[in-house]
Amino acid sequence: MSNRTTIETIKQKLPIESVVGSYIKLEKSGKNFKACCPFHSEKTASFQVTPDLGIYKCFGCQKGGDIFSFVQEIEGVTFYESLVSLAEKAGVTLDRSSDLEDGKPSRFATLRTIMNDAAKFYEVNFRKSPEVVNYLLSRGVTKDTMVTFRIGYAPKGWGNVSDYLKKKYSPQDIISVGLGIQGERGIYDRFRERIMFPISDGQGRVVAFTGRVMPGTEESTRPVGKYINSPETDLYHKSNILFGYDKAKSFIHADGFAVIVEGQMDCIMSHQAGIKNTVAISGTAATDEHMKILGRFTDDIAIALDADNAGLAAAQKTAIVAYRNDMKVSVIDIPNGKDPADTIAENPEHWKTAIKHRKDFITFRLEKMKIQGGDKLAIAKKELFPILREF
Repeated sequence: MSNRTTIETIKQKLPIESVVGSYIKLEKSGKNFKACCPFHSEKTASFQVTPDLGIYKCFGCQKGGDIFSFVQEIEGVTFYESLVSLAEKAGVTLDRSSDLEDGKPSRFATLRTIMNDAAKFYEVNFRKSPEVVNYLLSRGVTKDTMVTFRIGYAPKGWGNVSDYLKKKYSPQDIISVGLGIQGERGIYDRFRERIMFPISDGQGRVVAFTGRVMPGTEESTRPVGKYINSPETDLYHKSNILFGYDKAKSFIHADGFAVIVEGQMDCIMSHQAGIKNTVAISGTAATDEHMKILGRFTDDIAIALDADNAGLAAAQKTAIVAYRNDMKVSVIDIPNGKDPADTIAENPEHWKTAIKHRKDFITFRLEKMKIQGGDKLAIAKKELFPILREF
């Protein structure tokens, strides 16, 4: 099959409204579809998808093209990578001997393959570690959920995943994806004796990991963080990645709002409880890019962060970023100050009820001010005025 024939076959199998609609919320407009452009900020929809021609066009920023250019633009990838991604979705086998990029995967494709191989390695070791599986079962995580989120385990030792990957990849590439660290005697593993949570991009491709220390292991006694994350790499930029987004985006579209939690366990347990429109900020502050990603499907977010002062401060910061991006903001107020994961493990219905009765953020803050007492003007200046400036 020639390159041109392959491209046309993929286009026939993947209607443009289906491809674009997996990233942004489209509205029917006669024979066509419209939306607010995902490539620039706007309040009035000027982005149009024309199924009959298989093209999209924004009449604001003038960007346009077909399914391949759309994936290139929104994912920030090469044409070859968009071709590989869409071919997989269409079930089309590519002729790897073709002259596309000299018939070789791009460097980004190689790095993604390394990350996927690492995820498989961790998954296999997880299944070989009953004490780790049992620990997660004790936290309320089911085996089906473990499989869905590809939870893994980095075993004890300094070179397990590095030695495994060096059979196929260069040490420099292993370091560049954040799995290995250069030492005096060669590279060693960044993640050791940790439960591994893969972080995926919007297409479900693993780009990073969070490693949680396993209680009772040697690693847990060292002066390191309970959680450690992959560093920023060519694949992973934490300012534009939301944990669980690849699994949540269609449900965000269907439900009309997104639930934002703080950690991976909160997100995983929420999906397990049936609230699949949930994403996690995952140990970083909310960014404008996060809101733009969610804004492809909704303008309504519900924040469920920890109930302590740090969690309240994080919720405040998230709300300010959301308001700056013209989002509606509510708060999921969980009784007894528990986090979502523990609440769901105790009784999933408590979590569902809290979401059902979520409160407008401004109303929630005013209620908190009443509870706090003290100088109301001083509290308002500190808590509310920064939000009002975003309107």
